[in-house]
Amino acid sequence: MSDAAFSLVTSLFTVGGFIGSLSANIAMDRYGRKGATRISALFNAAGATISGLAASIASMALGRLASFLVGVAAGIGICVGPIYLSEIAPPDIKGSLGVLTQLAIVIGIMASQAIGFTLATPTHWRLVLFLSSALSVIQFLLAPPIVESPAYLLRHALIAERKAAIQSLWGSQSGVARPDPENIAEEPLLTSNDDVSDAEHSSVVTVPKLLTSPELRRPLFTVVFAMLSQQTSGINAGKIFTQHNLLGMLTEY
Repeated sequence: MSDAAFSLVTSLFTVGGFIGSLSANIAMDRYGRKGATRISALFNAAGATISGLAASIASMALGRLASFLVGVAAGIGICVGPIYLSEIAPPDIKGSLGVLTQLAIVIGIMASQAIGFTLATPTHWRLVLFLSSALSVIQFLLAPPIVESPAYLLRHALIAERKAAIQSLWGSQSGVARPDPENIAEEPLLTSNDDVSDAEHSSVVTVPKLLTSPELRRPLFTVVFAMLSQQTSGINAGKIFTQHNLLGMLTEY
């Protein structure tokens, strides 16, 4: 496989992630947070399985498709996770959960790298992909019993299901329900304002609104600057250097 072909296959992961992140809101609104996580797991299982079953690493058609599918799964998952956690977490630990989401991602990357050091050989590299696929299948099968987000149930007027979800998430303490559980379910991850109306919670922020809204301009600039700083820190150079070193071993197989 040439350097250009190898770069094309790996870059399609980013393209898939871009499309997955843009479509995550549609998946969450139509199928719920729980349904969106199952869609993400399905895409990742399909992409990893296709890569693992490829007859040759140089099978470009399969390689492109698999890389794109895994990218879509990552794009959806990285959007659904923080939103779902923010909608089910009690207010006293929401900030901690917001930090732990990124921490869990980094730990997952470290674990996958550790597994890769052991299994990324000319004869065992497929096991890494099958392990990823197996974890996605487990996620897909275990998702149904998970409690759906009360905010999603409210938006779809599923009042009885929403009350059951709130009771399952927070229950009661000494016979007295926790304060304002309905508002807790809909608060954003990093806010402590208890006076926001239900109408404001249920409004959907579209891409044009995100780009033109004055109150969202500073958070948008902060996120864009953080992402630019991450990309210009040199991490991509390290990844490309590693891929270049591994390319010889993979093409030998």
